[in-house]
This record gives sequence, C-alpha cells and structure tokens, in this order.
Amino acid sequence: MISLNVRSNILEVTKNLRDEFRRQIPFAASLAINEMAFETREMLKDQMSVWYDGGAVTYTKNAIYSSKSNKRKLTAQVYVGGTNKHRIAYVLNTIDGGEIPKFKKTAFSPNKSKIKVTKIGKNMPRGFVGRNLVKANTFIHHQTAKSKMPSGLYRRVVKGKVSELQLLVSFSSTQVNKPTFPARKLSAEFVERHFTSIMNRKLRFAIKTRKVV
Repeated sequence: MISLNVRSNILEVTKNLRDEFRRQIPFAASLAINEMAFETREMLKDQMSVWYDGGAVTYTKNAIYSSKSNKRKLTAQVYVGGTNKHRIAYVLNTIDGGEIPKFKKTAFSPNKSKIKVTKIGKNMPRGFVGRNLVKANTFIHHQTAKSKMPSGLYRRVVKGKVSELQLLVSFSSTQVNKPTFPARKLSAEFVERHFTSIMNRKLRFAIKTRKVV
C-alpha cells in the first residue's frame, strides 16, 4: 500500500478562500484525492513497462488497484491487490525485494541466454518444462550432497566428441531478489507534481456547482 499525505497541499490551495466557499473544501478534496489515486494507479501500471525487464504484461499491471475517498473520510489508497496471491506476492517482491514467490514449492528461473523468453515480461513460456522433458536430450537434475550441480532442467548438447550440459531452467526452494520497481518514490514524485493543480480544478468545480441557500 502507498500512503501519501496531501493535507499541506489542500491547506495551501484553500488558505485564502472566502468563508462562504469553505464548506466546499471536503467535497473538492475528495474529488481531487480520488482523481489523484486513479491517475497514480495508471501511472504505476505504465511505469511497470519501463522498470520491469522486458516490460510487464497486462495481467501483472492489473495487480495495481486504487480505492476512493468521500468528503467524510479523505483517504484513498493505491495498493497491490486482487485474488491471485502469487501475483500479489510477485509484484510486492519487485517493490520491496525479498524471497521470490513460488509455484507450489519451487521457484523457476529461466536461463535467458539459453532459451527464448516471452517478448513482454521476459518470462519462461507456459508449459516449457513439461514440453521439453519429453525430449531425449533433456532431463531434470536435483542437487545432492554429492553433486553440487544446481537443481534444474538441463539439456545435453553433443558437439563432436564433446558433451556439454546446458542449464535451461534453474529450480530453487529459496531465492531472494533486490527491489527493482520504485513504486513509492514514483508515486510521491507524481503526486507532488500534479495534486495541487487537480485540487485547484476540483475546488473551482465545487464552488461553481454548490447549492446556494
């Protein structure tokens, strides 16, 4: 979740407002916060294509959500959500770093120098391991105390009298990543650039459409 305080921005915009218009401040602020949350969400989805290796697929981008405020509760959130726990864990991992989320009990990491990954997202093609296991020159190796060769899917390549093992996909029970997507910094900078102008616009709208008693 990304939390940013825009109270000082609202006070700056409304500090010289005439008394008869001040009742419109909560309504205007709510409208501004909601637009800012939505625009921040869309900005982050766009920035995923910049910061993720190979960009991000729509499914990954759709993990970014935003909530709405009202004039009694001037709070909105931009957050990673949805029902798919693996997708949530994956996106949060790119923001905060930490252990890579696993499918079942294993994390799969394609060797991008040996296999063709997807153009967008640089991911291993779906079903890659299963499709390749049926090939005679491909096998799975599990690391043991005697064999220090990493666990993974291997391909045996024979060149003349020389046999070479190529690691195609590594398997790991634990793998830790560093943060790669600065979502909080990007959001803070985006809000700083845009909220005041949005608040000014929404305040003018609230005053123009107010009910005169």
